[in-house]
Amino acid sequence: MLKNSRYNPNWGYQNGVKRNSRVVTTNDPMAVLSHKWNISNKIQLTTGFGVRYNQYGTTAFNWYESSDPRPDYYRYLPSYYKEQKIKELYTEKWENDESISQIDWDRLYRVNHESKKAGKSARYILEERHSNLLEFVFNSLFKYSISDQQILEIGIGAKKTKAMYFKTVNDLLGADHWKDVDGFAERDFSGDSDIKQNDLENPDRIVRVGDKFGYNYDINVNNVNLWLQNRFFLPKIDLYYAAKISYTDFQREGHMRNGRAPNNSLGRGGLHYFVDQAIKGGFTYKISGSHFITGNLLYQTKAPYPWDAYLSARIKDNAVPELSSERVTSLDLGYLFSTPSVRGRISAFKINFYDQNEVSSFFHDYYNTFINYVMTGIEKVNQGVEFGMIINLTRRLKLETVGTVAEYRYKNRPTGYATYENGSQPTMVETVYLKNYYVGGTPQVAFSYGLDYAFPDYWYLTINFNNFNHIYIDPSPVRRTEMAANYPAVNLIDLEEKVKTVIEQEKLPSGGTIDASLRKSQRFKNGYFLIVSLNVSNILNNTELRTGGYEQGRFDYQNFDIDRFPSKYYCAQGRTFFFNAGLRF
Repeated sequence: MLKNSRYNPNWGYQNGVKRNSRVVTTNDPMAVLSHKWNISNKIQLTTGFGVRYNQYGTTAFNWYESSDPRPDYYRYLPSYYKEQKIKELYTEKWENDESISQIDWDRLYRVNHESKKAGKSARYILEERHSNLLEFVFNSLFKYSISDQQILEIGIGAKKTKAMYFKTVNDLLGADHWKDVDGFAERDFSGDSDIKQNDLENPDRIVRVGDKFGYNYDINVNNVNLWLQNRFFLPKIDLYYAAKISYTDFQREGHMRNGRAPNNSLGRGGLHYFVDQAIKGGFTYKISGSHFITGNLLYQTKAPYPWDAYLSARIKDNAVPELSSERVTSLDLGYLFSTPSVRGRISAFKINFYDQNEVSSFFHDYYNTFINYVMTGIEKVNQGVEFGMIINLTRRLKLETVGTVAEYRYKNRPTGYATYENGSQPTMVETVYLKNYYVGGTPQVAFSYGLDYAFPDYWYLTINFNNFNHIYIDPSPVRRTEMAANYPAVNLIDLEEKVKTVIEQEKLPSGGTIDASLRKSQRFKNGYFLIVSLNVSNILNNTELRTGGYEQGRFDYQNFDIDRFPSKYYCAQGRTFFFNAGLRF
């Protein structure tokens, strides 16, 4: 390992001051208007209307006819070189020279300055990738207490969403302008000079700070749903059933005519619509006043997420072939108990997912372009046991524990579609051998133990000890295809052992954190409540804890060397503080 877990390749010194290239800005205003109408002592109607406008942007480098400015680009790492002496030299530089391991902002400005003097566009810029969301939401709930033993609820909801995706120039880094073309598309071998244009309506357009460029499209989504729930409360058992029917449609609307898809990028694309249903039922069996058995059963279909429904939405309107609703089945059984000194719950669950889609993007060095990789027809299973318990050790001291022992796996071999953004290759279709691999991104075994002490005068102190285990990184689909295992250029004596290493899924070390919170509740004579709290997470500053990660989409087909494109890891944040104060009246 060249750097410790705190290493961040996205910053460097500019005039002696640290500057980060990846900065996220967000603004999320929301307004909600609600009305509750008590029609009678048994009938209520609650209606709400809301509007939300979320603005989200994240900066990143873009470059043209220049080398990659990111210090962790694989060609700059010691693992790229074959000669041992050169590897050792670069390893020493990486470990001790920040001008190598961090962004060299001064060099970027120098290169742009020379380009400006020559009357050319910027070689390097900071772009900002925007994902804005405008939503209008309406909900209405009718509740009818038919009797003491039965409640009927009927609800209707509607949502209209406009998701806006575009890029703007954030910083020209000392240059005068940027030309809105795709430099990677220039490597296309078709001989079509227009293919590099991001907008054929404005070819070779000059853009400056704040201007939109690269891509600009919306996805408009409409959803309406109607549901009901009927609950029964009997002496020994409580029952319920619920059902829902929903309609969803979405449509891409492009604002640029892209050179890689001149007839399929500008304007409104095809309309995709789905009618879905869900049915759910459950019970609570009362063994006694302190012991209960619960069960729930669910079957539902869900429209695909629009942002996972397109092969390359930034460029064209092509949707995933045979796009369909996802299906979900779920079953859980639980046991609850409550005594004066101990109360808790233990439950077993199993959830099956069918016909899911997943989208990822990565840069392909041989074709010199980004690839959007879509997996379709994914099947997964989540199953395991969850539990929670509170033990009153004394009148003021409680022991709280929660945990899960689970297994999340892929159940089948999905179909993969690789789309090349520069248009140099047709979409490639292949089988992805992911069956029985673990789903990454979350610990599959986790426990938390907490001590909660109540002081006089409504002060509360809680200390939690958390442990995480069985954490797997997200597997890359391209490393588990027939092409990867049988690449024509491979001629290695130890090929079989190399393939085993390539397809093996990495399991991260277990670890844990300690958190604490101090809370105070104060009631005033006028009925007001003041609530303040101070929370400290990861008290021991354990930044070595790897919370997840992913394998890179890039793959060394020539040598099957996984260290050439090493996995990326997420590490726990260091010690953080959060203070909250609220007045209730």
